[in-house]
Amino acid sequence: NDTNQYYGQFFLKVKEFSKQKFSVTMDIRDKYDLFHKINYKDLSLESQNKFQIRELSTDWTSQNEKFTLTAGRFKMFSNIMYVDGAQFTRKISNELSLAFSAGFNPMTFGKYELNFKVNQKVLATSFKIQKNQLTKNINLFSQNSIIKTRSDEMPAPPACPDELFFHSSNTIKFYKNIISLVTYYNVEPVHKFKHIWISAYRQFFRTIDLKLFHTNIDYKNSYNNNAILKEDLGSRVFSTGLITNYRIQQTKRIGLRFDRGKRDVDNKSKYLTKIYFNDRIFRNFVSYNIFAGTRKRYTYDDEFYGGEVGYYSKKFEIHLNHERSHRKEESGTEYITAQSDLALSHFWSKKLFSSLVIQSDNGNKTSTTGIILRVGYRFGNMETTPIRAGAPHRGRI
Repeated sequence: NDTNQYYGQFFLKVKEFSKQKFSVTMDIRDKYDLFHKINYKDLSLESQNKFQIRELSTDWTSQNEKFTLTAGRFKMFSNIMYVDGAQFTRKISNELSLAFSAGFNPMTFGKYELNFKVNQKVLATSFKIQKNQLTKNINLFSQNSIIKTRSDEMPAPPACPDELFFHSSNTIKFYKNIISLVTYYNVEPVHKFKHIWISAYRQFFRTIDLKLFHTNIDYKNSYNNNAILKEDLGSRVFSTGLITNYRIQQTKRIGLRFDRGKRDVDNKSKYLTKIYFNDRIFRNFVSYNIFAGTRKRYTYDDEFYGGEVGYYSKKFEIHLNHERSHRKEESGTEYITAQSDLALSHFWSKKLFSSLVIQSDNGNKTSTTGIILRVGYRFGNMETTPIRAGAPHRGRI
């Protein structure tokens, strides 16, 4: 059950290093897993190293900034996948932009690695509208893409080598309301919505805000629940819920979150009920949050409580999060766990910063500890490199 993994990343972005407004982006990552798999013949654990060029591209922008040409391995204009190829972007106005992309080996996002779709070609047409003042007090953001993929290999029936889908992301803000809609609609080989995210936000009387949301996600051939082992279920998951906050004073707030859903493969359900209180003290340099709740995640019930506290200054940040839970599986097995995250960040100068994250998960069945050290150096006079305000999300790195 031991895990020993090492991760490395080299990221470089150079902007406008010549009069022709060329820029280069490079993101190289490496993962070394000391205990990758079991060799049953020798009764030993074999290691594995994965090296990946996540992004390596160059951009050329015209002098009037109306045209941009991108080539290499890059994130497409639609922001939903990487591709090896080229992209042409035309800025029609400050509010409207168009893009045409073509390439090979389209890739979808992972937490650390990318999942390659080898021997596939992709074509995409995208446009983006961003209007800050559509009318008085109304702001609009809309990004839409039509993407066509084709595989050189003929898959086994009933799978189809061609796929045509429409991806749309829209947000409208008016007065004290925010409505967001993200859709992923398959046109070929069958007409169906693969993913839908809908949310509506409303503020009342400056002290109360309410957010309603609904998701309908098709996980296709693999459903990944970060809290338990991976389940190959080919499931579609529905979820609906609300989040409401009441501001007691300028910095004090109490909130409630409730959501419930189910997956269609076995009709197992999930729900979450959580109440929390947060505040900022000491001239807003310190913030804290306490919470408690119950949840059900398909195959287990869980009761949890905990808190977090953080100190934030100009050059130094520290964030501590702790949660205890009592989980009961359908089989009757019970787990009592204590999860803690400690994150430290420091700006040594305007160019050099570092962060240290320590995570631990201790329970009556297993115990896990992880350490992440990050050092960053900023070249030139670009924007300040962001630092982490807390521990990274758990899950597959």
